[in-house]
Amino acid sequence: RTQITASVNPIPSIINTLFRDTICSGFPNNFPLQADLAGTSFSWTATCTSGNVTGFTSPGAGNVISDNLINNLFTAGEVTYTVIPVLNGCQGASKNFKTDVYPKPNLIVQSLKDSLCSGETTQVTLITEVTSAVISWTATPGSGNVTGYSNGTGTLIQQTLTNSGISPETVTYTIIATANGCISQTHSLVIYVNPVAVITTIPLNQ
Repeated sequence: RTQITASVNPIPSIINTLFRDTICSGFPNNFPLQADLAGTSFSWTATCTSGNVTGFTSPGAGNVISDNLINNLFTAGEVTYTVIPVLNGCQGASKNFKTDVYPKPNLIVQSLKDSLCSGETTQVTLITEVTSAVISWTATPGSGNVTGYSNGTGTLIQQTLTNSGISPETVTYTIIATANGCISQTHSLVIYVNPVAVITTIPLNQ
């Protein structure tokens, strides 16, 4: 009789507790992969399961999934990673890891006039194509001679600006759009406020 010894290798299992990540377009996701057996290696394939997201690695391998993902639309997208654990040639059950990729809001600024006379009202329209975005701005005067400006939110900057000085002054509006924690590029708009000429006579009466 010949004695035969058979080695039975265990099958690894993924033990992660978090299987979904949420990021803004242009940022990396982060999934540190964990298994119940030391020495387990991981491989995966990835697909865009909704929207139009690029930048994912497929196929991939390693202990961490970290891809810089780009959302090419103005609606949320999703990437799904199907991860397989392997140890000593034994393959465990696959698990899906999902990443929601929110777009950075775009920002369109349309101003009827960039130069006003003192006492005139700004007409600045603010547009974004991301439905849930909130547009806000801060207003900074060039000097204390300008009044009528204020910080605010909305899709229209409509403020009556007054220049009490004798030289042109400015108000700078710094505008951003925010949606799902993602911030647009900052847009700066400078409005020039010209003083109104005042006629004086000396003497007033003759």
